[in-house]
Amino acid sequence: MEKTLSKQILLSPERSILRCLLMAAMAVALIITVSCATNHRNREMAEMHLRTGIAGIESGEYTEALRELFEAKRLNPDDSRIYYNMGVSYYARGLIKDSSTAFSRAVDLKPDYSEALNYLGLIRFEEGNYQEAIRFFHKALSNVLYDTPEFALYNLGRAWREQGDRDKSLSYFEQAARIRPNRILPVIHMSTGTLLLSLNRHDEALANLRESVRLAPYVVEFRLALGEAYLAKGMRREAAREFRQIIETAPDSDAAARARAILTSLQAP
Repeated sequence: MEKTLSKQILLSPERSILRCLLMAAMAVALIITVSCATNHRNREMAEMHLRTGIAGIESGEYTEALRELFEAKRLNPDDSRIYYNMGVSYYARGLIKDSSTAFSRAVDLKPDYSEALNYLGLIRFEEGNYQEAIRFFHKALSNVLYDTPEFALYNLGRAWREQGDRDKSLSYFEQAARIRPNRILPVIHMSTGTLLLSLNRHDEALANLRESVRLAPYVVEFRLALGEAYLAKGMRREAAREFRQIIETAPDSDAAARARAILTSLQAP
């Protein structure tokens, strides 16, 4: 009897401690379960706000887009896509410092985020910091999974052109033009054409400028560049045709004003 009682006395504290530990473990498990469920719900809601924000960007409603993206960030502050799209929205509104901060945060979270790196390079390019821009463009291209490398290649061509290295610029424009599918091919052909024109390679310049007009016939700036290239080669009739087309397509544009001025000079004795 005494031995049994002694054993019970010894075991009772152990059972009490074990019961407390089990209850604590259950409480922790419940907290973790609730926390996981909450985090999952937050991520779902953040994704919804992100998609709405992207739709706002695509429709040009940048303030509304930012409102949605701020909420997405509150719910899921570690999603690099949210910061990237915030950067796009800020950039479109001309808030360059905020844009750069957002893109930098996106790259902090995802170091191979090529689209964000390309934007950071573009911001440096527009600031006149061409070497830093080139560094960002190359870093964007180092990711073999980059979906739109034509953008960074084209921007490299622009950066080298601004630094006076036309051969290197032309090389990057040509690399950009070989990418398929290509979202900016008409722009690449126009830039290639105008660069070739500055190198007095008129036939190649005309071929590229004609292609830019063929791909985007209603972009009057491309027609203007083609018309001026025709003039440089002495093809006045072809040039006049392009200038008249510009005036017919977009009579109130700056390109039309330039076309009218050139036509007037061509008619002068």
